[in-house]
Amino acid sequence: SKWVNKWKNYKSLPKNQGNKEKFYVLAMFPYPSGMLHMGHVIHPMGWDAFGLPAENAAMERNEVTTCNPDYYKWTQYLFLQMYKARLAYQKEAIVNWDPVDQTVLANEQVDSDGRSWRSGAKVERRKLKQWFFKITDFAEPLLNDLDLLDKWPDHVKQMQRNWIGKSKGAEFDFIAESKRSEFIVKVFTSRPDTIFGVQYLAISIDHPLLSEEWLPQNTCSQVLQFVEKIRQQQLFDLNDVNTGQ
Repeated sequence: SKWVNKWKNYKSLPKNQGNKEKFYVLAMFPYPSGMLHMGHVIHPMGWDAFGLPAENAAMERNEVTTCNPDYYKWTQYLFLQMYKARLAYQKEAIVNWDPVDQTVLANEQVDSDGRSWRSGAKVERRKLKQWFFKITDFAEPLLNDLDLLDKWPDHVKQMQRNWIGKSKGAEFDFIAESKRSEFIVKVFTSRPDTIFGVQYLAISIDHPLLSEEWLPQNTCSQVLQFVEKIRQQQLFDLNDVNTGQ
């Protein structure tokens, strides 16, 4: 009833007058990969049909197509422009992998049992080579322009600042040695004045140093078992965040 009343009041407002230019606001496309819902009715202009989950849903429901070449050619065109501008690149990163849909999942797409919210498959954490956009090249203007958003709530702008994550400090190189080679570990700190008090370095469980090549033989197996335990715990912690626990 709230929105019905708002819509009635809106329709009673004076029509566009004068020389004001008309415009059309395009909302985010709804997805066709789930069951039919209100979003498909409210957004009749089209839908977001990209990605393997959408393709799998199309095959499951005997849909003819998930998108048309005359549409996705522009997505390809935009990607090529980003690539030519050196704003698109590939690297390996840890992802949430759905072994059934054969696709990467966002954290929010993993349920409280560590399963894909679409396929129900047990989600795996694996390293995958994938495409990235260099949004970090625009971190400074994005950060500065938050001050121009005078209508945004302060707590939302602070969340954006934290997400951009600007930090001032210095980088240092530490050298890890084995019998066969050396490995340079680059470390960032916001307190370079404390560098002479360093007692140890803490590395990610996905760091290349955590391998049989670099770990001492007498503790290698124990360390790798611990790494796998932490990897599983991370997935459970992720589920707790997603479910608000």
